[in-house]
Amino acid sequence: MLLAERFSREGWRVELFESTDRLGGLLGTAETSWGLAERAAHSLLASLPVREHFQRLGLGLESVAPDARARWILTDGHPRKVPLGPWPLMKLLLRAYFVPAPKVADSENWSVGDWARRHLGEDALERLVDPGVTGIFGCRPSELSALTAFPGVHAPPGHSLLSFMLAKHFTRRSKYAHLRRPRDPERRMVVPEGGMRGWVETLSRELHRRPSLTIRYSQELRQLPDSPNIALCVPPRTAASLLEALYPKSAVALAAVRSSPLATVTVFPRITDFVDGPPKGVGMLVPEREKRSILGVLFNSSAFPSRIADSDRVSLTVLMGGTRAPHLLDRSDVELDEMIRGELQALLGFRGGVLDRGPVNRWTQAIPIYGPELARAWRQLWDEYAKHPGRIAFGNWTGQISLRGMIETASGLVI
Repeated sequence: MLLAERFSREGWRVELFESTDRLGGLLGTAETSWGLAERAAHSLLASLPVREHFQRLGLGLESVAPDARARWILTDGHPRKVPLGPWPLMKLLLRAYFVPAPKVADSENWSVGDWARRHLGEDALERLVDPGVTGIFGCRPSELSALTAFPGVHAPPGHSLLSFMLAKHFTRRSKYAHLRRPRDPERRMVVPEGGMRGWVETLSRELHRRPSLTIRYSQELRQLPDSPNIALCVPPRTAASLLEALYPKSAVALAAVRSSPLATVTVFPRITDFVDGPPKGVGMLVPEREKRSILGVLFNSSAFPSRIADSDRVSLTVLMGGTRAPHLLDRSDVELDEMIRGELQALLGFRGGVLDRGPVNRWTQAIPIYGPELARAWRQLWDEYAKHPGRIAFGNWTGQISLRGMIETASGLVI
């Protein structure tokens, strides 16, 4: 959708093949009697390209509530904004400043777990990095390649993590200054008007108005079309099957890329069913060391009040599965309901009562894992498929995993 919008806006003739009867992929929003329930992405960060994209569509954005920006991490059974005590936090800062990066040959194959252990320490790895990685990728730090997943924080030899970050952000003439992100005071967390479905439907209507764009629904391609210009906007395994005949090495590499399984469900308990009142903030992530059944909870109605239709209710999205607990996707809806009830009681003071919910969403291949397999697939695509003019690949596995990142990439393409 994003590339089709960009190319057709620039005057190119575009033929878009969609394997289903609707655009949007996993994105979508269910309307319930109690409020909106997102299928996948919950919100996005409104950078300048994102704001410009929504302005072109004429679609409004709701910013996160000013009094609900807190992000929590479960720590020893209790939600905390800072999961490290004063002394562990001091050790983290000292390590980040004084421990230098090793030689490139020693660190280029590091996992995120290796990187965090070196630069931040074991406590930070377990209490900060692990829940952060789970919230983004749905997997463990040991499964991610540090250079692939977070290239911007991979300190070069001669620098510690903090000295590298300081050089990158505050030294104008530093050779790393080009990596500095421009200051953007309007950058904020937002949701589109009408939820993600509102965005998909608005963008779909815009695409249908473009005379240079043709959309072919319910057409699942078995091979690459005969065209000089091809944008491959499909998951890695689908890309592997399409490339197999012409680019066999790329197909083999893509078939090896793994994805995290994920299940989500949005529940709408009553405000009065919480012992100390409903949770406030953006949400809470759960480290693996806490030995809980869920990965995290998003506090939808706290962050974005428009998510609920009934002011007596609270909207919470529970995240489950990941590579930590893939077996949960095999449980029935009733079993998941009981598990969620128990987790909310233990972690958020839910006292019990009716736990109305939206649909249970299950994806066995939800989030691409930015591990060594994906890095090898990138290299092979560059050597074989993408070396031909007019051949590109685009998706949440090609460098930007977030919706914000993909909008920025599509906006920044040189055509």
